[in-house]
Amino acid sequence: MGRFDPALYVIDDDVARDIILAVAAWLGIECQMFSSAERFLGALDSLRPGCILADLGMGGRSGLDLLASLSRRGCRFPVVLTSADADVAMVVQAMQQGAMTVLAKSCSREELEKAIGSGIERAAGVQADRQKRTAVVRRFDALDERERRVMHLMVRGEPNKLIARRLDVSTRTVDRVRAAVYRKIGVESAVELARLAANLDTLAEPPTA
Repeated sequence: MGRFDPALYVIDDDVARDIILAVAAWLGIECQMFSSAERFLGALDSLRPGCILADLGMGGRSGLDLLASLSRRGCRFPVVLTSADADVAMVVQAMQQGAMTVLAKSCSREELEKAIGSGIERAAGVQADRQKRTAVVRRFDALDERERRVMHLMVRGEPNKLIARRLDVSTRTVDRVRAAVYRKIGVESAVELARLAANLDTLAEPPTA
């Protein structure tokens, strides 16, 4: 597993920079500042997993808009929101949309450190999941064309005899290819294979003949 270098992404045009930078330094993490949600989202694809600290009521796209955009893009970076005047309904909505917590702008440094520290721990989990998924994708990419065809039929639950008829090969050939698929992917059953394949969009459709 690769090393995880945590990062804090601050999205706020009115932030106490000295306090944020001091907290980041104390936690031993890099801190990048963005003046708006639009700027952050524009850079998102190039950023490694980290914790987002954003103003719930910032101009342009609000904190709630940011949460919605992250959800649409499938981004699981943990989000800590801050607000000077959020009411209970807004806080509840933010939490329902995936925010870790909503802090008052006047919160103590200890509260800020705790929230960001928890976010960094979650970001480490996101990074680990990303690395695992990348490793699985590489294993599937190592399959040749025949192995991929057999694999797609396997995860649909088709027996070897039917696979053999569909591909116009012998059942012994299917047995051999099936064993090769298990070996390359690192599984021992079609159920395990199907679970891995279900999470990979690139395997949604079988290769054409």
